[in-house]
Amino acid sequence: MFAEISKWLDNALNQEIPDEVVAFCFNLYEDGNNKWSMEIVGTDRFDVEDEDWCCDEVTDFGTRDNCYTWEESKKWDEVLSEITSLLKDYLKSGACAKLLKEKSGIGVGFVDGDVEIIYQK
Repeated sequence: MFAEISKWLDNALNQEIPDEVVAFCFNLYEDGNNKWSMEIVGTDRFDVEDEDWCCDEVTDFGTRDNCYTWEESKKWDEVLSEITSLLKDYLKSGACAKLLKEKSGIGVGFVDGDVEIIYQK
């Protein structure tokens, strides 16, 4: 799964990042029937005290129409833990890790839930 996520992220971020983007958020969705999806958005603010920073979207890098999707029989919290771990691994060795870490912060979470900060400058 790491290789698939890495390829998806590399493709999504292989473009000029708008200057207004100061942070990234990975939004997770439960699509039903053991299906899940993820998008990445760039936001124009980052605030560890206010999770609504994830809503101040500048761009979705085309991932809203091209989500990373997968199927597995897990509960939402297990999916969150797994994706968080994979994204942290990507931040260590992924092709676009440096680009992601140039910004103020990176979060991950389900769109209707809490956001976990996985990187903060």
